[in-house]
Amino acid sequence: MFVALALVITSGYEVYESFEEANIGAHHGVFVFALFQMLKCIAVIGESVLAVDEAISASKSEG
Repeated sequence: MFVALALVITSGYEVYESFEEANIGAHHGVFVFALFQMLKCIAVIGESVLAVDEAISASKSEG
């Protein structure tokens, strides 16, 4: 997550700086890749939170 955030920040700055030139460069691809990596991390974190919640609920119902 931290690496994806660093990529978004650094490539986002490059995209912002080259916005007026309308040239598509490698930083655009890095930015999109980083966004997808962040979305993937958020999905994994969400699944993990649900699994922990289910485990806590199961342990409370047993005891």
